[in-house]
Amino acid sequence: GLDISSGYVAKLDANGEKLWSYSPAGFAWTYGNANSVMPTDDGGAAVYYFVDGGSQEIVKLDDAGAVEWNTSSWDGTYFIYGGQAVQLNDGRYVIGGLADFEHTFYEVGTDGSLLSTWNVAPDTGAAWMWSYFTYKEVGITATADGGFAYATGNDGNKIVYKYDADLNLEWSSYIPWDGDLNWEYGYQNGLKTSSDGGFILSGSGTTPD
Repeated sequence: GLDISSGYVAKLDANGEKLWSYSPAGFAWTYGNANSVMPTDDGGAAVYYFVDGGSQEIVKLDDAGAVEWNTSSWDGTYFIYGGQAVQLNDGRYVIGGLADFEHTFYEVGTDGSLLSTWNVAPDTGAAWMWSYFTYKEVGITATADGGFAYATGNDGNKIVYKYDADLNLEWSSYIPWDGDLNWEYGYQNGLKTSSDGGFILSGSGTTPD
């Protein structure tokens, strides 16, 4: 038979004792993962997860771990690497990921409704060609001005995109690897804000061919 996996979320108290747990059900696929967990002001959490058949959604849990809402009423695209999500300062959510040779974003309301969606072609810069492996999403983070930043890139440069609170692109920046190595295609949660208003970008390096 199939070995089925699913996303899993647990809330712990200040002493590390489990208070409750949640695992989405109803997906007959071989792999599932909770990619982004976002604590909410009411003591609960919003969880973004995907399964390898292409299904994805945000589930809002209350402070007891019960489901308040989810985004299953609308169907998003299939992200090659699963995508990531972030909660903005005003409570909205943004989901972003690589799909069909472009980055697709979803703006989600505080009740799980779909507010908008847009696509961005990967900025390949001086690269002659690229593949899915080099333009995986590697980070998404909320910013103090109500917007967010999103990171992707190839083995020569990582690229950070900054969006304002109205989800307009403010700037994009190439970040080359300093030294003898190249960026590897990257991992999730590799972009965070710093206390001075800047950003911290992390990843792994590999020896050039």
